[in-house]
Amino acid sequence: MRYFKNLFFLILSYISNLLFNFLILKILTNFLLPTLLGIYFSFIGAFLIISQIFLLGIPYVFTRYIPFWEEKGEKEKIFSLFYLFFILYLFIFFLLLILFIIFPFKKREIFILSLLASFSFSFITVFSSLFNSLRKMEYSFLINFSYFLSLTLFLFLFRKELSVEKVFLTHIISSLISIFISFLLFFSCKGFILTPLNFKIIKEIKNYWKESFFLHFLSPIFDYSDRVLLAFFKSFIDVSVFVSARKIVTPLRQVLQYPQEAMAPEISAKVKNFDEIKIYFEIL
Repeated sequence: MRYFKNLFFLILSYISNLLFNFLILKILTNFLLPTLLGIYFSFIGAFLIISQIFLLGIPYVFTRYIPFWEEKGEKEKIFSLFYLFFILYLFIFFLLLILFIIFPFKKREIFILSLLASFSFSFITVFSSLFNSLRKMEYSFLINFSYFLSLTLFLFLFRKELSVEKVFLTHIISSLISIFISFLLFFSCKGFILTPLNFKIIKEIKNYWKESFFLHFLSPIFDYSDRVLLAFFKSFIDVSVFVSARKIVTPLRQVLQYPQEAMAPEISAKVKNFDEIKIYFEIL
């Protein structure tokens, strides 16, 4: 029953995100000049690549180890792993932000806003990965729904005076609202504890983490590099047309991943290593 409940919330999240993305795209294409829309897509694409790469494979590590530790009752490891990765990602974010502030360059304001928008959204990804790994997909649905609802409302309210900078600001504010809700849900988790960082768990996860990092390194490049490369060879208007069309098609291809996403933590909870996965499926 838990699998179907989680699958329901994943599909519900997919449907709501699809509707919100359609509304967001409608607002942006109607009230932002094509050239400015292309600039926005190019910048956000570039920084989503950076922010997703610096997730360092965290979502995959969470999915692999947190359900297993939860099944064994090792909640100290779960929260220690989360705190460890969260602090590491926070450190990387502030380091990049300081570098952007210190060194002068053209369009620095847009660069900084792009950085803040992409990294704040990636913090939502960290929380969403945690909740999915704890098999609480309803929490992931709530934080994603709050983000897209806030973003859609803010864009609609400021639609007649939109600029690239204001679009990024709406992203940042919406992300902060969602992150606040994420913390509330996190503190309400059953078995929540404040535990000191346990660096010994790195030894336990390092082999899988290494492979996860390389996989997560490639994924954002495949997902977002096209709009960045297009900006070098075509006009920003061409970028806006391309990404607008891509945003319509891409979600339709993603619907098949949700049964797998709901099943992954269930499998991780039952198997100690990947050699047992085949046996587990034979039992099923």
